[in-house]
Amino acid sequence: MYLDPAAVDDVVWGSVSSERWMGEAISDIEDGLTTAGRLEPHQRHFRGVLAMAQLDFVGQNWDRADWKLTRNQMLDELSASWVQLLT
Repeated sequence: MYLDPAAVDDVVWGSVSSERWMGEAISDIEDGLTTAGRLEPHQRHFRGVLAMAQLDFVGQNWDRADWKLTRNQMLDELSASWVQLLT
């Protein structure tokens, strides 16, 4: 789940560090992979790290980077990457 800092009350957002939020999101991905029986146990956490790193990097840089693709193309590429990474 992605929380846009601009869309969340400053008091709520300020109480959740980005490091803690990232750790919780990675843990959620790992738990989902475990529940689904996907990947080997030693792969699950790291795949969550990679998935969230992709999302975080794109989210932080989308507005200032010129990646030569539209928003929809970026979403298609990110989705395809996540499917390959997490299945």
